[in-house]
Amino acid sequence: MTDETILENTALTNLPWEAPDLFPVKPKESEFGYTVRGKPVGCSREQLADAIRRIDVPAGLVWTPDAPRLVSPEEVPFLFDAVRERETREATYSLKTALIHLLMWPALFVYYLLFSDKNPTIFLILFLAFGVVPAIQAINTRRKLRRANAIDMSRAAMSLRYGAWLGTRKMMATWIFVGLLVAVFLAQFLSGMQRSINAAGLVKPLVFQNGEYWRLLTCTVLHGDILHIAFNALALITLGRLMEAHAHPIYLPVTFLFSAICGSLASLYMTPDGPPSVGASGGLMGMIGFLLVMGYRRKDVLPQGFLKAILFSIALILGIGLIAAGMIDNAAHLGGLAGGIVLGLVYITRRRTRNYRLQPSVPANIAGAMCMGVIFVIAGLAVWKIVKMG
Repeated sequence: MTDETILENTALTNLPWEAPDLFPVKPKESEFGYTVRGKPVGCSREQLADAIRRIDVPAGLVWTPDAPRLVSPEEVPFLFDAVRERETREATYSLKTALIHLLMWPALFVYYLLFSDKNPTIFLILFLAFGVVPAIQAINTRRKLRRANAIDMSRAAMSLRYGAWLGTRKMMATWIFVGLLVAVFLAQFLSGMQRSINAAGLVKPLVFQNGEYWRLLTCTVLHGDILHIAFNALALITLGRLMEAHAHPIYLPVTFLFSAICGSLASLYMTPDGPPSVGASGGLMGMIGFLLVMGYRRKDVLPQGFLKAILFSIALILGIGLIAAGMIDNAAHLGGLAGGIVLGLVYITRRRTRNYRLQPSVPANIAGAMCMGVIFVIAGLAVWKIVKMG
């Protein structure tokens, strides 16, 4: 029997989200109960099922006589019907909310198109992000719940355990990155947004005519407005948590910097006559590309749905890019995504493993430290250029 066959036939162990002690020991006051925002509420078996069934009761983990610790409701067989009913109600509520967005944003788009000089494309993005996507997800959830069985509930329970574990992961490198982007944005705000973009953004004629290739770097830490940095910061927090949990903090600066440069180069040469480009999106797309490769090559140890979620994110971003082609630098997105995929193929091996996390080599640690230093220099250079022009 080969090593690969043994790995296929052996249950995976040492995955922290599967650990029996992931959740706290249950209270001793009563046999049944549930938590509300972390606080225990004792009750009877019937009251527990009723609490799980209701969407106005924010019940979280539960406990029963059958387990020594708190568990998710999806792990308790007699709560399956209650869970299904609650999630159906939640999906119905989400669908109703999505329908409001499906009506509201097109109406605003038409109004601004007819009676305003402002670009109404943002309303199409909101229509897709808060209307179309949630509606599809809600309909799909309702469809799955109608035929859900014990195996589906077990998978849902594992997803919840994974989410709980992921929420406890430290992400020091991610917060450093967020801090750098916010610091540069404050410099932009104080000096004037358009002036700062002219000073350190990817103004392509200045690169070609004056040889200001440093703009390929400084543009990656600038942003166009408060919404731009808000969306990118939220994306960075989400992706950074996944990167640090499943790769290592040292891979974050390497992936971000390399992918950001790839995105800048793609923007420069694919759209040489385009408007000035700014934003961390190239680096963020690179992180998505890196996670895409990880989801594929480590699918045996990552939670079910990990790869599908990454593919969905890519599809959503590409869809938004098509709708808002005049507002979004699609070339930078594609260049960054390609850069992240390349790095993923380099760092993430094909061999079967039970390790859910990459273990960096000495060269990888050195590269990560160097790239982190370079990113600090880039941020400092961007601020200096902005202040100098201001």
